[in-house]
Amino acid sequence: MKIGIVGAGSIGLLFGFYLSEEHEVTYYLRNKKQIDKINIEGISLKGNPVNKKVEAKRITDLVSSDILIIALKQTHIPEFIEQNHFILKNHLNMFIQNGLEHINYINKYNLEAILGIVEHGAVKLSDQKVDHLGHGVIKISPYQSLTNESINKMNQLKNSKLNFILFDDWKTISYEKLVINGVINPLTAIFNVSNGELINNIHLKKLAKELCQEISIILNLEYERQWENVKRICNLTSKNTSSMRADILTNKPTEIEAIIGYLLKQTHVNYPYLQFVYQGVKAMEKRG
Repeated sequence: MKIGIVGAGSIGLLFGFYLSEEHEVTYYLRNKKQIDKINIEGISLKGNPVNKKVEAKRITDLVSSDILIIALKQTHIPEFIEQNHFILKNHLNMFIQNGLEHINYINKYNLEAILGIVEHGAVKLSDQKVDHLGHGVIKISPYQSLTNESINKMNQLKNSKLNFILFDDWKTISYEKLVINGVINPLTAIFNVSNGELINNIHLKKLAKELCQEISIILNLEYERQWENVKRICNLTSKNTSSMRADILTNKPTEIEAIIGYLLKQTHVNYPYLQFVYQGVKAMEKRG
C-alpha cells in the first residue's frame, strides 16, 4: 500500500521505519531541513544498522494515499484539517493524537477515519532517527462505518514490531487512552519527571491515583482497571519524557485543552485534582 505520514516526530518516525518494510511510505512535513535529511539519509532506528529509504515532501504537496497517518500533535490539527479537508475526504485517515479534540473535525468534514492508540515508547534522536524504548501495541478502531475498500486497507496494517490490534468500539480504547494521558502527561509536566516516577515516588503515586479515579468517574470506567493500565504504561515507558513535559521544557503549546480541557467539558462537577493539573499546566504555559 501507499502510506502517507503527516509529521515525523518520534511516533511518526517509528511508524515509517517499520511500515516501510512492507509498504511505500511518504512523509509530508513542514521543515525543509528535515525533508532534505530524510530524502538523503532515509530514516533509522537506534540499534538497527539499516537505514530505510522513504520519500519526504512538503506538507503543501499532500496527495492521495491508501492510508494517511496523521501524526501531528493536537495543537496542529485544526489548521491542518481546515487547510486540507478537501484532500482528506479522499483518504482513509488514521488519527493517533492524545486527547479527543480531533473528533470534532472528523465529524465536521465527515472524514473516513480510524482512531489509533499507540502504546509504544519512542524518542526522537534527530530529524531522521528514532529510539524504540518500549515495545507495546497499537490499538485501532474505525470511528464510523467504513467502506469495504477501507476495511481491506485497515486489515493490511500488519507489522510484528508495531503489533496492530483491531477493536470494534473506538470509545473503549480512546477513553482508556484518555485516562492514561490525563494522568501521565500533566503530572510529569508539572513535576518535571519521567513517566516511571509517577509510580516510584509515593507522593506522585498518590496524586496519580486520585487523578485516575476522577477521570474514571467522568468517563464511567472501572477505576481499578484504569489504574492497572496507567501503571503498566508507566512501567513500559518508565524512562520516557511525556509529550506534555517535553512541550513545557521546550516552551511549546501543550495538549492540555485536548486532554484535561476535554474532560472538564464533560462534567459540571468540580473535580479538584483535574482542576489542579489543568490550572498548573496552563500557568506553566503562560509563564514560558
